[in-house]
Amino acid sequence: RGHIGNSKRDVDFKGFVEFIEGRLAKTYAAAKGIEGQAEAAAQLKAKIEATTPKLRGATKTSTDATTARLTDASRYTGSSKERFDAATGKGKGKAGREDPAPAFTNAGVSAPRK
Repeated sequence: RGHIGNSKRDVDFKGFVEFIEGRLAKTYAAAKGIEGQAEAAAQLKAKIEATTPKLRGATKTSTDATTARLTDASRYTGSSKERFDAATGKGKGKAGREDPAPAFTNAGVSAPRK
């Protein structure tokens, strides 16, 4: 915490870059036997740019047969069958949960809208 001070709780981008170019570059250069601190900072920045963020502790998508069977919308029956599109498996939202209101015409009440 010495690189940002004890009063700050978060590190902003400017503080992060200062840490990489300062204290971390100095330590990295000493550990790797690099002569210049600027070269060590450039190597560290290149390593950071080459990586992608990793999700730690995140739930992974299940790929087992049981989950695939239970989430296959084409096998749904009853009211659930009406709530999901069988071809894509996407939910129909409010249209799948409620009966549509009847359409009023000059001749009277017609069949519900679809």
